[in-house]
Amino acid sequence: MLFNKNTLKGDVFGGISAGIVALPVALAFGKAAGLDPINGLYGAIVLGFLAAILGGTNTLISNPTAPMAVVTLSIVGKYTGLFDSHLVLPHLIVTFFLAGLLQVLFGFFKLGKYVSYIPHPVVSGFMSGIGIIIILGQFSTFLGIPEETMFSYFGGKKPTPIEITRYFFFFVEKSSLVNVLLAVSTIFIIRFFPKITKKVPSTLVALVSVSAISYVLHLETNYGIRVIDHIPTALPSIKLASFSEISFHHKTVILTSALFLGALGTIDSLLTSVVADKLTKTKHKSNRELIGQGIGNMVASLVGGIPGAGTTPATVLNINSGGRTKLSGIIHAVFLLLILLFFAPIAEKIPLAVLSGVLINIGLSILDYSAVKEFKNIPKQDNIVMILVLVTTVFLDLLPAVALGLIISALVFMKKMADVVELETRNTKIDRLINSMIDSFRNSIEFRRNVLVKNMRGPLFFGFASRFQQNVQELDNLKAVVINMSGVTYIDQSGLYTLRDVLEDLHEKNILVSISECREDHLVLLKRNKIIPEIIKEEFVFDSVEENIMWLNEPGHIDGNFDYEDELYIPSAYTPNGDGINDEWQIKNIHKYPNCKVTIRNRYGKQLFYSEGYKEMWEGNFEGEMLPADKYFYEIDLGVDNQKVLKGNVMIFR
Repeated sequence: MLFNKNTLKGDVFGGISAGIVALPVALAFGKAAGLDPINGLYGAIVLGFLAAILGGTNTLISNPTAPMAVVTLSIVGKYTGLFDSHLVLPHLIVTFFLAGLLQVLFGFFKLGKYVSYIPHPVVSGFMSGIGIIIILGQFSTFLGIPEETMFSYFGGKKPTPIEITRYFFFFVEKSSLVNVLLAVSTIFIIRFFPKITKKVPSTLVALVSVSAISYVLHLETNYGIRVIDHIPTALPSIKLASFSEISFHHKTVILTSALFLGALGTIDSLLTSVVADKLTKTKHKSNRELIGQGIGNMVASLVGGIPGAGTTPATVLNINSGGRTKLSGIIHAVFLLLILLFFAPIAEKIPLAVLSGVLINIGLSILDYSAVKEFKNIPKQDNIVMILVLVTTVFLDLLPAVALGLIISALVFMKKMADVVELETRNTKIDRLINSMIDSFRNSIEFRRNVLVKNMRGPLFFGFASRFQQNVQELDNLKAVVINMSGVTYIDQSGLYTLRDVLEDLHEKNILVSISECREDHLVLLKRNKIIPEIIKEEFVFDSVEENIMWLNEPGHIDGNFDYEDELYIPSAYTPNGDGINDEWQIKNIHKYPNCKVTIRNRYGKQLFYSEGYKEMWEGNFEGEMLPADKYFYEIDLGVDNQKVLKGNVMIFR
């Protein structure tokens, strides 16, 4: 919704409030990104306007953000070493444009839903690392040491966090006390002014008050305090570098940088959209939001703006001030444009120390303090991932940090899933039922020694599949393996290939393998890959695991000797559970004795079933009701001369 007269007042106040907060932050992030403060303001105006109109979250405010600024700073440093100084900005523009284009493609292909799959330890470590980078990045500006002096001391390059830490006290001695006081005063006001009132943004109060003191006391002239200096009063026209002139190696670097920026902007925006949903009780359109953000960043790049995303502080302030429609985001951008066009001479007098204070406060605010408080309560693996991502972000690079975090998180997840699947495989209800059934066999000890029953549960993927292979290989003296696949939810390619390798190994050892309760789609997969019937014959595929186990218990089947097929076999157990599978007490070859008489009694001697010829098999019922699970006693008179009555017991399992 672009406009609603019922929310007009709230949208106006929300947009202006968000613009007030965005002004110092945009200027600060332009500086933090390794460019000029004005580049941050350009990005805030263009992105904020277009994302508000085209995006899928009515109340979202889009500006340059801390993660995007830090990534941009990293890219600026990388490009400075690759290109001549006059080519750095054109290549940055191409990168920013491609980042926006990728966001549009993310939205077009509906990839927004996958953001929720990023593990929290990766986000926590990355954001905390970003906070530390922002704080350390303000080292020279906070102390009032010209960047030229700092760069020359470190051989013309930006000092690393380790170098900053190592030479910290050396540079403190060369710092400007007045500059430090301005920065500290800014931080103090931002953090403590909300205790007085929250009606006025503390960042704006700090920006105006400290800058006014600097101007009134002529600190720029008397103490050499550096200010923003020149701010253009119009949007520039920039000629793009030709992408076709960049070497293949440089194209790869640019595309990688653009992909990272686009992915980070996607995550940043959609997480903020979720926050907006919670506050307004609405539902954003994630893919439309990505398209709006992408177009905004594409156009912003053409006027020299740094890329941004939906920003949580400004969005929350907009909502709390009454903003409810897209108009609030538009007003936020127009407000910044008016500041640029009519108040740039005033903004030029803002000391860099003040912007440094604003950035340090932002860096402090995005540190994940909860991770420290809950460190002992968080799983050890998650803490390791978080720390590794944080350290890699600060001391190595942002892209490797995220990649490392995702890879380790994936490996940890696979390990956990394998553990869970293995544990469930050993302790399921069906596992206990099967154990009870085998206990009822007259040869139960020998059966357990010769037969492995594997109840598979969960996904059959490479993490569990390799463990399954190892477990099977460790077992000796096996004659048969029953694989119950009733609980298998998913089979990936690695799981399928590992299963095939295990089955081929068992087949070569002349171990009989049977499968039970395999889902239709999984059965099709096994047949398509010729596991059935080349490794497992069709007749060894059973509808129920109980039927499978009782079939194996028949004479000769464990050894693969089927010479006993014509003999009478009386099952010692069955499961009449009403599912249509193995519901009857099936006495094998009883049809050869048409004059037989079968009698079933309970443990108290009461007759429950009688049949002559056993043409209708016993289904575990008595007087129309299912009998409870228990031991029942049978007498079978085969009706053959000189053949004694067969007596025994049968267990019913439910």
